[in-house]
Amino acid sequence: MTHINYIRAEAQDDVDSFMSLNTVQNEFLSQKGLTHIEELNLNNFIGVVITHTFDDTQLPMDFDCMFLDDFESVPVITKATLRGCLNYRTKFHTMLWKGHSHFAIFEFDHEVPKIVHSLKHHEQRKRWDPNLIICSRSDADTCRDYLKTEKQDFERFMKEKNPHIYEANKREEEEFKRNLK
Repeated sequence: MTHINYIRAEAQDDVDSFMSLNTVQNEFLSQKGLTHIEELNLNNFIGVVITHTFDDTQLPMDFDCMFLDDFESVPVITKATLRGCLNYRTKFHTMLWKGHSHFAIFEFDHEVPKIVHSLKHHEQRKRWDPNLIICSRSDADTCRDYLKTEKQDFERFMKEKNPHIYEANKREEEEFKRNLK
């Protein structure tokens, strides 16, 4: 299997839920060489629930491309820095662990792009809502192709091995998409 570097974000949360923690504030000030929390533009931060990480990685880490996994949206080119993560909404750390879900805190050079707000709040998320894929611009095409192929392979497997579940899921997905319109 090809090693594809991307992060899958499935939901967002309010800035207040994590920026009020002293450990988060102190780490971000340290990372940016600042001394006062007022020097940070909170409009440039967002917290997201991530469910796929490609490797164990020390943070901060920069990305410059994102797209929805509906494969209909155009990729957005913007600098996004993954500054840190929270486990169980209390334990802050600057390490991303492969195979673990994280509550990740991203900072953007400018305001949070509209595409990020396509993610629902974690308490409102439904199974068929699109995920946000975050990667580097150089990996974007490979990543999109890989994810499309992965989805097709999974659907083919489900259709062959579990046709009753496949059909039920397809009906549910179609109904979800009809209700969006």
